[in-house]
Amino acid sequence: MAQRLIKIKGGSLEQAHDLMRTRYGDAAVVLNTRTYAEGGVLGFFARNMVELTVAIEDAPALKPGVTTALQRRYAENIAAASPPGELAASQTPEELAVFLRSTQARLRGQAPPPAPGEPPGLRATAQAASSSGDADNMVRFPQRKPEEADDLEGFKRELREIREMMQVLYAENPGAGLPAEFGPHYRRLVERGVSRKTAAALLGRVVKECDLEVLRDTRVLAERLAFEMRRMVQATGGIGLHGGQCRRVMVCGATGVGKTTSLAKLAGQFCGVRERARVALITTDTYRIGAPEQLRVYANIMGVPLSVADDAAALRRAVQKYEDHDLVLIDSAGGSQYNLEHLNELKALREAAAPHEVMLAVGAGTPMDDMRSVLANFRCLNPTSLLFTKIDETRQYGALFSLIVESGLPVSYLSVGQAVPDDIAIATTGKIAHLLLQGSIPHGGSSATPS
Repeated sequence: MAQRLIKIKGGSLEQAHDLMRTRYGDAAVVLNTRTYAEGGVLGFFARNMVELTVAIEDAPALKPGVTTALQRRYAENIAAASPPGELAASQTPEELAVFLRSTQARLRGQAPPPAPGEPPGLRATAQAASSSGDADNMVRFPQRKPEEADDLEGFKRELREIREMMQVLYAENPGAGLPAEFGPHYRRLVERGVSRKTAAALLGRVVKECDLEVLRDTRVLAERLAFEMRRMVQATGGIGLHGGQCRRVMVCGATGVGKTTSLAKLAGQFCGVRERARVALITTDTYRIGAPEQLRVYANIMGVPLSVADDAAALRRAVQKYEDHDLVLIDSAGGSQYNLEHLNELKALREAAAPHEVMLAVGAGTPMDDMRSVLANFRCLNPTSLLFTKIDETRQYGALFSLIVESGLPVSYLSVGQAVPDDIAIATTGKIAHLLLQGSIPHGGSSATPS
């Protein structure tokens, strides 16, 4: 049976698929998906479109004297597609709702609801004909050949992506009312590493509190995204010293995340010209070879005292020793978030130190799933804030933003380079939004002064 290639256009991937399945059913095979911009002026106000290149079989032969409504509909749709015909998917909420219900039904193995324009009772008649053995009156879509398996798997992957997006937009964030035209913005956030749930919640808030016509201006949309990001993020404003009170801050995190270097940067900032505070360092990292020596080098350069604590009792004595200081920074040994024995040791050290703040250090380039596992397993230390390290080693900050939102913890500092003590910045909500939208910290962000 001969095949034709047609092109189907829609305002989103789901709309194009909806139209394709409505017109051609399972006889259509997606060969290629392309996203492009249509209209606009000088690159602004363009409308994102999705184009599917689809292969379809010619209409199956009809038995003489037997022409069902389904067969007529299939034949009419095939005949109407003259290569390289283009079909535009409508974007009405009603049709989108039909598509969502239809896709969910197919995923559950149920019969999809009637398609737009399908005569009432048609599906029931077809099912009755099948169950009664009158299979000849039913349209038989051609079986896929083995070489078409890759195309089928590709379609299944796309369908899974659509299902995940629907679950997020309509199940996890009911009432967001996210219009279909915001699908590309949602996908861009996900591509930048933002979790699906967080991306849906963010766009839902943007749409809910602003006129859709106004949001079509890309500059307005960017401003609204930044505004809502700042509202979704909390920041501590950095370590706050109180006159006459010793402030104890502990830094914990997984192996190799940059805790010791970040601690040295903080010490340099507070004992420097700006703060002139009396700072002391304590390290409990006796596992890693050379770890105490590394911190001792920094301590000698800055002229601050350093103590090494092997256990909880030694840590308690060291804390008491520096009670007359303004700030005591405590470095902990890194370890796997799955090492329960190590985590229990850290928990005992935390109880001995009784810190006012516990900063959980997380690498900015860490995959989202690993960030979640680090947070879940280090929760036993009751972290009070997040300290993101290695900001300069990635350009994907979506996971960073998602972890702040999902954890409910404020962010304290951003470590933005290797230089001690300069390359650390007090985190602000504006900086987090700028990281995600612009891929960098605003100019002059490498300092301990909020901006």
